[in-house]
Amino acid sequence: MRLKFILFLFMGLFLIEGMIGWSVIGKIKDTPLDNVMVNDLSQQINQQWETLIQTQSCTVTANIDLDFTLLDHDGKKVYTSSPSISQSMEAAIRNRDSIIDIEQNGQSVGKILIYNDSTQRLTSHLVFLLQILGGTLIIEGVILIVYTYYINKRMIQPFRTLQRFANRVAGGDLDFPLEMDRHNNFGIFTESFDLMRTELKKARLKEQEANQSKKELVAKMSHDIKTPISSIKAILELMLIKVKDPKERGQLQIIEQKANQIDELVSDLFHATLEELQELTITVKEHSSQELATLLQVADYQDKAVIGEIPDCLLLFDALRLQQVFDNLFGNSYKYANTAIEVYFKIIDDEFLISIKDFGEGVTEEEQSLIFNKYYRAKNAEEKSGAGLGLYICRYIMMQMNGAIECEKTADGFIMQVALKLA
Repeated sequence: MRLKFILFLFMGLFLIEGMIGWSVIGKIKDTPLDNVMVNDLSQQINQQWETLIQTQSCTVTANIDLDFTLLDHDGKKVYTSSPSISQSMEAAIRNRDSIIDIEQNGQSVGKILIYNDSTQRLTSHLVFLLQILGGTLIIEGVILIVYTYYINKRMIQPFRTLQRFANRVAGGDLDFPLEMDRHNNFGIFTESFDLMRTELKKARLKEQEANQSKKELVAKMSHDIKTPISSIKAILELMLIKVKDPKERGQLQIIEQKANQIDELVSDLFHATLEELQELTITVKEHSSQELATLLQVADYQDKAVIGEIPDCLLLFDALRLQQVFDNLFGNSYKYANTAIEVYFKIIDDEFLISIKDFGEGVTEEEQSLIFNKYYRAKNAEEKSGAGLGLYICRYIMMQMNGAIECEKTADGFIMQVALKLA
């Protein structure tokens, strides 16, 4: 409605300008002099001609509003009402003044040159027209400025807001609502767009929950499937030791091969469940080696660790991710060994070694190369809860920090060794 009103207002102003223009053009055209006044002037001058010739003065201008000049029959000036008007026949012809003969006894004795003020009237009309046009242009300019502000506030700005909102939604940012303004032309669209954002956010949350449930299910299935396979392989090892018949041994070996094949297929099947590891953000910075004491104390939640003296140096690591590694190592130690823990340090070449030793049985030498694989759980972990992912993630983190993690079984315990790079 407001837009229509402004358009009608502009049309009305243009119509007014056109009417004024045509009116002024009509007035600019030469209009005839007042015939009655001209006749009165002519009669009075005819009556007073002799007196005018003798006195060179005129008494008829009091009641006649005309500028004129009187010439005798020789063209000499007898009288003029204004020195700025035509003073001769040539000047009167050039100015297009009205020329009337003065007759006495049927003979022409002189002429009246009545001033034609068309030029002044033209100038005044043009000034008037310019004033009107200037005024209407100013009004139109003000209306245009107001209209531009209105369009910008009610249409352009809301549209840009919608554009920025759409870009955020396209980029995956669904947390910021779109403020609804019912006073602009896009008010109903803002409500619809925000409803779309809300529904997209709900759908994404449901998708994330579904993916998380799928990952949890896959992790559980991997554990449940690998456990009986491990039992089958263990029984096969015992049977292969005891069996004497070559034929039976061959059959058992075939079964063992199939069990290994199934184990590999299951590992490949569930490999995609750890793709989110690629999303871990690891930022390596320089840190003082003394900061390790705080990280280790935080990881030692049972307060059983004895932490040795830390050499002073600068190391390269991500404190947050290294804390995750220590948390996992201490957690595994307390879960499977539940003994005291010793932590000591050593510098070899460009590496800073951190050894975390407990006094449990640890894992066998055969399993030491396997415990860093995803979903692998050692024999001593069969009765403990877990998914076999902790050490796999630790190794991934250390590799991203250009470090390493290894394990070693000793006569009196088990050591997990973390290697960091010197700055």
